[in-house]
Amino acid sequence: MAKRIASFSLLGVNIRIDASWVLLALLIAWSLAAGVFPELYGGLPQSTYWVMAAATVVGVAVSIILHELGHTLVARAFGLPIKSITLFVFGGVAEMEGEPKAPVAELLMALAGPLVSVALGLAFFYLGGVAEPAAPTEYHAVLHYLGVLNLTLAIFNMAPAFPLDGGRVLRAIVWLVTKDALKATRIAARSGEVIAIILMAAGFLSALGGAMGHGLWWIVLGWFILSMASAHRKEAEARQMLSGMRVGDFMTTTPVSAPADMSIEDFVQTVLARHPHDLVPVLGDGRVIGAAGLREAKQTPRSDWPATPLSAVMTPIDHLPVAEPDLAIEAALDRMQRACASRLIVAVEGRLAGVLTLKDLTSHLQFRQALAR
Repeated sequence: MAKRIASFSLLGVNIRIDASWVLLALLIAWSLAAGVFPELYGGLPQSTYWVMAAATVVGVAVSIILHELGHTLVARAFGLPIKSITLFVFGGVAEMEGEPKAPVAELLMALAGPLVSVALGLAFFYLGGVAEPAAPTEYHAVLHYLGVLNLTLAIFNMAPAFPLDGGRVLRAIVWLVTKDALKATRIAARSGEVIAIILMAAGFLSALGGAMGHGLWWIVLGWFILSMASAHRKEAEARQMLSGMRVGDFMTTTPVSAPADMSIEDFVQTVLARHPHDLVPVLGDGRVIGAAGLREAKQTPRSDWPATPLSAVMTPIDHLPVAEPDLAIEAALDRMQRACASRLIVAVEGRLAGVLTLKDLTSHLQFRQALAR
């Protein structure tokens, strides 16, 4: 996702609007105002079509947010926190902190979103149906479109293409039957990859037939599903390979560090110049008190670097992902994922024991995969 342009809170969940969503909203509004509404409801002023399109776009955004909130509320019931909901070019996504630990939780979470969409679709149809016949045409048109869109969204999301809702339902069912989460993820992801390839092929044929816009959309959507399905499958396989291992099995036991009283100038010139890490542990009285990198250094004007100690710009240890050597590697990965960090400080009773990096884990996985061939 490209860039967040706005955010707000709803039911304790941070709702983010990505810049790509604005592009999608403009495309929807243009297609409705310039094509769909004039064709179906002729004779209205062009300004009315744009008002109808704007109202529909707002309804689409609200529908997507409520769909994702359906997932969110069920996830909370099973103890899974949701970091945020993001509107982007492919709709919406609820960002979970981790994955469901049981197939029933996965199943109910996956079904919640489409059920909300079905309920919204029926509600929009009902509101349009009970309205007075004398109600403006644009009122009926917007409600009818939103009803159709929500039911279409529910049907499409139930396609067995992981990570769509239907793919998660498939994974939950296979998981229930086989008691094997990895096998279930592989089957659901493979299903997603096949459906993605079919979508891309259909889009290619559509583009050749002259419907270039629709064809390109299906190709891009298929590519997105394909990449997400492959990424989830590889992540599940990686977690399986690392199962039972601890942070201490992979961490660097002699990491680069810097004293808290070192000046930013010396830190950049003597530490980062040789070891350009995102974050370097900062030590004070023999204990880890924080970490710093070039980003932290640049928060201070260059002219002040010689007289400013690292302790003044470092990120405090309380704001960083930290682990002990005996922590399960899966839990460590979850901490790094939640913090969007590529490095994890490892400490024992406050003293630096090592650093775990995604690069080290990737190298180990590549070795294990090569060994298994």
